[in-house]
Amino acid sequence: VFEANIAIVLVICLVALVAMGVHIAIALGMTSAFGIFWIMGFDENAF
Repeated sequence: VFEANIAIVLVICLVALVAMGVHIAIALGMTSAFGIFWIMGFDENAF
């Protein structure tokens, strides 16, 4: 189940990366990877 608080943190992370000057494509990739890693439970086998 994808919780709302996870989505909020990921959106804030994306906006913060873009605000720091990171290219939008890089920021989207980093945010996506972080979201997948978080949902998988911070397991070393997540990727």
